[in-house]
Amino acid sequence: MNIRKKIAEVMLQLVEAKGVVVPDKEVIVGMLQDYKEKNVDFIDAYLVQYTNKQGPLTIYTLDKKHFSRLSGDIAVLLSDSK
Repeated sequence: MNIRKKIAEVMLQLVEAKGVVVPDKEVIVGMLQDYKEKNVDFIDAYLVQYTNKQGPLTIYTLDKKHFSRLSGDIAVLLSDSK
């Protein structure tokens, strides 16, 4: 098992543990699932989950590679020719 999946699984167990209160739990759970399954940075996954929860907001980014793996209203400002 790779380290990203292990981190996400341990954190999901913590978030889901009885007695643990997590503000915006659905955002955190979604972020951890995206982090684990879509091979994106932790903060990228969080930004998309948080933005999707807040309503119709657009994320402007230079990171086409990671954000193309996530669903949401994302505008890539510049992209390389690769």
